[in-house]
Amino acid sequence: MQLDLTTISVVSAFCAAICGILLVLARCRYPETKYIWWWVAANVAFVMASLLLARCYDHGLLHPISFVMMTFHPALIWASTRMNGAYLVTSLVIFAGPAFVALAAFAAPEARMHMGGTAHAFVGSAYLLATAYCMVFHPAQPTVPARWPLAGLCILHALALVFSLPVLSFLSDAPSTVHAAAETLQFEALLFILGSTIFVTAAMRERREVCQRVRAETDELTGILNRRGFLERAERTLKRCRKDGTPCAVALFDLDYFKEINDTYGHAMGDNALKAFITTAQRSMRANDLFGRVGGEEFAALFPGADAPAALSLAERVRQSWVRVGRKIDGCDVNSTMSGGVVALRDGQSLEELLALADQGLYLAKKAGRNRIELAANDKPGPPTSQTCLA
Repeated sequence: MQLDLTTISVVSAFCAAICGILLVLARCRYPETKYIWWWVAANVAFVMASLLLARCYDHGLLHPISFVMMTFHPALIWASTRMNGAYLVTSLVIFAGPAFVALAAFAAPEARMHMGGTAHAFVGSAYLLATAYCMVFHPAQPTVPARWPLAGLCILHALALVFSLPVLSFLSDAPSTVHAAAETLQFEALLFILGSTIFVTAAMRERREVCQRVRAETDELTGILNRRGFLERAERTLKRCRKDGTPCAVALFDLDYFKEINDTYGHAMGDNALKAFITTAQRSMRANDLFGRVGGEEFAALFPGADAPAALSLAERVRQSWVRVGRKIDGCDVNSTMSGGVVALRDGQSLEELLALADQGLYLAKKAGRNRIELAANDKPGPPTSQTCLA
């Protein structure tokens, strides 16, 4: 049985409608994925275009209209991807492509089907390639595994658009050749609709899992790593440092007299002080340092690649920065300071042992009068041995 363009178009419209319903159901399950409405709208545009193509198979005037509607499909997919990455979506860009296809089709009445199909192929492929680029390379896009096959489908669909309608129609102006190209493209579009629906749904599920994992590792008030998140990532970093033989250090920071800030100025001021300290500390640290909130006003940092003197210097830089910033918060003379303890990694020490040693250093800093950084006892240089004296 040989399928003609009308049959393939009807089947494609039916499958696209079913896929649109599935996306709506997925949207109900994952209500945070508001961008998916644009993808549903893209399926609606494809359904309308396919039905127009099936109904108007023998009417040359309406073939270009179906190509115009078909161009809305990749344009709305592009809009969905942009919205997923929290980028601005402008109506001008969405309507510019279909408007260009309509202009190309009706500018040459004697070859409107040929011109409309060619314009749709190049404009649609441009939308799809831009979509694939946005999925993979834009940093704001969720880094979910399903984005890779989804981007691959967009690229394949773009290539099919370019090589089906323009190439085949330029090889021969015979209507049979053009219809064969349209049939091939419509069948390929059906496969794209089915495949993209599967991977879009998978991306929605993966994004939910990523968001849940981030929430589980993030401090709700400050937005940095909480105790669980810091411990998990620090453990992985320590393991890598032990394997590579690179130095590493751990520091604990505690805001001095933080309870007095809450009692004097209120908890809102205390929260603002915590946020200000986090901003100050992150600016004073390196890009690869780990930083997290492990208690009420207690914070932990891990310095990969830093030995004890280097870690002490980094912690001291945080303290000095906070002395300047903590003097005045929200216009109030708070004069907040910070104490800290630092310990460097030694063979066989676990993360728990390092944190306990850093806590000893923090205790020494508090005992010595606060607003200072202290090395843990086992990181301080010991007395010279007899061999050192003889040398």
